[in-house]
Amino acid sequence: MDLVTQIDLCMECEICSDVCQSYLTAQKQAYLPISRLKAAGKILQGEKASLEEIEGLYTCLKCERCTKVCPQEIDMSQIVRKAQSELLKKGDAPLLVKKVKEQMEEIRKTGNPKLGAPEKRWEWLPEKFPVKESETLLFVGCMPSYWLKDIAISSYLLLRKLAIDFTMTKEEVCCGHYLYNMGEIELAREQFIENIENFNRLGIRRIITLCPGCYRTFKDWLPELIGSMDLEVLHIVQVLLPVLKEKGDTNGLKYPRNLEFTYHDPCELTRVGGIYEEPREILRLCGINLIEMEENKDQAPCCGGGGGVAGNFLDFAVDIAAQVLDNIPTSDVITSCPACFLRLSHASKKRQKGKRLYYVSQVLEETVNRSV
Repeated sequence: MDLVTQIDLCMECEICSDVCQSYLTAQKQAYLPISRLKAAGKILQGEKASLEEIEGLYTCLKCERCTKVCPQEIDMSQIVRKAQSELLKKGDAPLLVKKVKEQMEEIRKTGNPKLGAPEKRWEWLPEKFPVKESETLLFVGCMPSYWLKDIAISSYLLLRKLAIDFTMTKEEVCCGHYLYNMGEIELAREQFIENIENFNRLGIRRIITLCPGCYRTFKDWLPELIGSMDLEVLHIVQVLLPVLKEKGDTNGLKYPRNLEFTYHDPCELTRVGGIYEEPREILRLCGINLIEMEENKDQAPCCGGGGGVAGNFLDFAVDIAAQVLDNIPTSDVITSCPACFLRLSHASKKRQKGKRLYYVSQVLEETVNRSV
């Protein structure tokens, strides 16, 4: 079904408005999912959208909460993405759209979204760069490589400690998630081809990702643009669960600190990818007491960083994240997404929420270190 036909299916029941975090936070008419559909419809049919309507499109988190509750299952994220794609083609695009395009061009130029110089991508490594042949590649991703180095370090050391076979490549560049997600399909295709050529040169048949965005990109979007391939894509929690199950049965695992945690579900891993039991099972194997949010799993709220919103409306993203933190019942929060880690920890500091954020491998590495 084409996207304009999908838009016409909307009955304006407004169920989506009850779960749209950007609308609930800002209370702006243009941020309503229904308003976004109408704005996208105008753009897709060649009409001119107002600046307010365009802002509404670029404040969509693409979290897919609205699609989950929509009686017609309208694919809001894909419709917004396509409208953004059309806006990028216009020579008279507003400043907001031009800013997004500049961010995309930076990714193609430097291999990352302006997080650091390419030669500094591996400065986090706690030892000499490992030279090893393997069909399994650890794809670290941009954010852990440059800004959240503890996530990269703990994940790397945990995989090593558990004797999980993998290699890495100094030619790693951005997965291309931002390019596709913001509608620049041709640049995304170029990025995907560059990555696939790197993987093929190394003989890679299996990829372990730390980031749900990288996971979705390689699993869903890359094959969509360049065709299916013999490549298994896994998030790190999927790799760790069977290994830790075996270790738990033999040596026993026990997280050394007596804390209660809440696990925050990342949108692209849970609502899109359907992976929500694996991280919980891993954490319970470590003896961790989990206290759930009222909205969890496929109903879990977005951290505020989805859809590129934080890159263009940072204070607004902090507002959304702060509201998420208000609904987390514990002081200690675990997530399996570097972007969620960043957005929630930043909001906790900015708004003095007193929450401590952990990436799943940080907790697991500490547990495994104490059990050997």
